[in-house]
Amino acid sequence: MTSPPLPPRRRWLAVAVLCIRLVVIALDATIVNVAVPTIASKLHASEDQLQWIVDGYTLTFSVLLLTCGHMADRYGRQLGLIFGLILFGTGSTLATFAISPDQLIVWRAVMGAGAAFIMPATLSSISHIFRDPHERSQALGLWSATLGIGAILGPIVGGKLLQLYNWQSIFWVNVPIVMVGIALVIPFVPNSRHTGPRADLIGLFISALGLIALVWAIIEGPVQGWTSRPILLALLLAATGIIAFVVWELRVTNPLVPMHFFRNMRFSMASASISIAYFVLMGSLFLSTQYLQSILGNGPFATGLRLVPEAAAIAVFSLISSLAVRHTGTKLVVAAGLLITGASVWYLAHTTSSWSYIDILPALIGLGAGIGTTMAPCEESVIGSLPQSQTGVGSSVNSTLIQIGSTLGVAVFGSLENSGFHSHMSAIPRLFHLPSSLSLMMEKSISATYAVASKLGPAYVSAIKAMASRAFIHGMDNAMWIGMAVAAVAATLALALLPSQHGSLVPDMVSDASDAALE
Repeated sequence: MTSPPLPPRRRWLAVAVLCIRLVVIALDATIVNVAVPTIASKLHASEDQLQWIVDGYTLTFSVLLLTCGHMADRYGRQLGLIFGLILFGTGSTLATFAISPDQLIVWRAVMGAGAAFIMPATLSSISHIFRDPHERSQALGLWSATLGIGAILGPIVGGKLLQLYNWQSIFWVNVPIVMVGIALVIPFVPNSRHTGPRADLIGLFISALGLIALVWAIIEGPVQGWTSRPILLALLLAATGIIAFVVWELRVTNPLVPMHFFRNMRFSMASASISIAYFVLMGSLFLSTQYLQSILGNGPFATGLRLVPEAAAIAVFSLISSLAVRHTGTKLVVAAGLLITGASVWYLAHTTSSWSYIDILPALIGLGAGIGTTMAPCEESVIGSLPQSQTGVGSSVNSTLIQIGSTLGVAVFGSLENSGFHSHMSAIPRLFHLPSSLSLMMEKSISATYAVASKLGPAYVSAIKAMASRAFIHGMDNAMWIGMAVAAVAATLALALLPSQHGSLVPDMVSDASDAALE
């Protein structure tokens, strides 16, 4: 069902409402980062549990996005937004009552399920509201800027809340925002929908199984050992699940992921590029917020303020890149963004404990500029490659890949840091003749190490903290080198494979005919 075009003022009001909803999703994906040391202390969480608290949200988000996109297209995007906001608010409320890391992980997953309804309905609503390619490009630039700003504002808002209140406040803040959001969505966002086949639940199960096994193996690898039987079995299950998912989707009548989307390089390379950008962004953010707090000694709010330049760079370059595409094409802009991103994490790979905030500031600004430059052209390329009737499922596929990139970024960067931290911390018990119970506590995280050291007396504090700082930085540097390599490969592939043309929505009748020919 297609509603008549909205007048210009209503179109931009609708976009403003949708972007406000998007801020909540993006903000919550990162707001926990700045609270990681506090949560580690209050709930006695280990490093791998901290990764799960962050990834529990994005993993559920990515697993359910495709199905939720189908449901929003089928039953109405406005209804999808409202249901998602209710679910998100419920998870936020229950998270405030968590008394253990495992409970918090569960409620973060519920919040991720709510976000999975909100994001695809938001992006597909924009593509439905704006029929003119130039207006749609501007709206998508605003959408991309909002997504990036929300991701970086998370630590700022979280830091201020932690300064004033307890750690539960970072979840309580979502409740009134959700209530206002529901009140605004009803009058301003049309309930557009496209009736299609039912979602592929078997594909959902297979993809969830493979993705969860992969993330679990990456996070738990440093703890259980990369060659241990559980990790090897999980990696085998992940590989089997991913292969089985592709085979199933190629054969099923109504696939969860229409594989013919990926035959179009405008779609596949743009989706891959933005996913890798988020892989680097979220992984580096997970570690840099800990570095700013645990190594440089900043409080949560001070840490958030120090990320403002990164947020500003994302906003500015997201809008600039939309204009740059018209003059240079998508290929060069996206490749430039990925190269800037890679150069920034290469710079962070040389971090030491003697650095100050001024030393890492160029890398933070560079990361913001690189991510902002990459996002908007990729989103425009993805949406422009899709027919109007398939923007819901197409944007869900793209959003799923973004969330998978974010989830794997935290998992991979966190695990590389954890491996480096553990290897360097193993000498501390022997050097200081500590009992095994204390050494096990210290291996949980750098925050736990500092807490134990502070109880051992002045003779231990400075030496143990210095060793722990070097251990953390060693692992962080290793993670940044990997991020640099991934971004460089992505930039090369974008130059080679991503088409340059500025996109526009494919007419339904043309696309339907081409889809039929492909099938």
